[in-house]
Amino acid sequence: SDFFSAHSFFDHGISYLRKGHWEKQYDLSLELFNLAAKCALMNAEHADLEMLIQQIMRYAKCFEDKCQAVSISITVLFVSGKMHEGVKAALSTLKSLGEELNQSPWWVPQLVIDYITPSVVQNHVSQTEAKLAELSDEAFLSYPVMVDPSKMMAMELLNKLFELVWYAGEHQKLPLIPSKMIQMTLKHGMSPLSALAFVHYGNCNALINQNYEEGYRYLKLGLALMKQSPSRAHDCQIIFHSAYTRLQVEPMQSACEIFLDGFKAAMKSGDTEYAMKCAYHYDVCCFWVGKKLDEIAESMVETIKQMVFHKNLIMVSAMLPIVRLTLRMVGKSTLPEQNSLLCIFGET
Repeated sequence: SDFFSAHSFFDHGISYLRKGHWEKQYDLSLELFNLAAKCALMNAEHADLEMLIQQIMRYAKCFEDKCQAVSISITVLFVSGKMHEGVKAALSTLKSLGEELNQSPWWVPQLVIDYITPSVVQNHVSQTEAKLAELSDEAFLSYPVMVDPSKMMAMELLNKLFELVWYAGEHQKLPLIPSKMIQMTLKHGMSPLSALAFVHYGNCNALINQNYEEGYRYLKLGLALMKQSPSRAHDCQIIFHSAYTRLQVEPMQSACEIFLDGFKAAMKSGDTEYAMKCAYHYDVCCFWVGKKLDEIAESMVETIKQMVFHKNLIMVSAMLPIVRLTLRMVGKSTLPEQNSLLCIFGET
């Protein structure tokens, strides 16, 4: 995917809009700015992205028209390592869409996630388990399609929230999120992210509840739903997250290739965030299964260069320790061009 060329085309389109275009050509303006913002995100052009988001948030006529810009802003918070800010933004937007995770006491600010207690999580998951028990896997493969745009946006935000909560260290709250996504699927129909919800749900069963048989079943259901979906936009995420349980039940030497498949799918769809995650996990798995250290070190250095280019601070932070260890093991003491590699977001 050539997002640099695409961004150039969208910028040209925006430049031809006349004064007052947000009033006279609203739909065209909104689409051009949203598409340009997506390209700017993929290209790590954060200054342009900020300007585009500001314009959308200023001139969008309704909350639904702002949702794509909000979603992109949350992604930027994630890659910048601002997890708690991202969680607050996601929860606030979900509340506006009528899909709160939990009703907090009236005296508590609506964004306080601490009021999602273990009992709330368990009650929600138990309800989901009861509903799933009534349906076969075959029934899900022929389930109606979700058509409500606001519910589809809520599914996207819940997916982002899962990532944010994970990296924020609130792991005990994680099962609530795929449980919520599955309940929305049962009520409103199958969305492209429903497959990912089942993969997350399977991982929670396997890795948190230690129920590997049940977890592996839901994981395989998620992969089957992915294959029959007409959209390829989320394949990389589904493949990536399926690897967590598969690494526990399949030989690690073959399971680590899952991340390579996820990387290829991410690059095809232009999802640089997941491309970097897949590259990181692939390099780490190759290290632990005993592949040639010289090749691993070369791959890791290239991976971290890409992470810096895409300004993915959270993945750079995760990658640096294993890169330094690997380089020392092959007789190299430091990263090449270390100063330029570690200059992120204009800081050293």
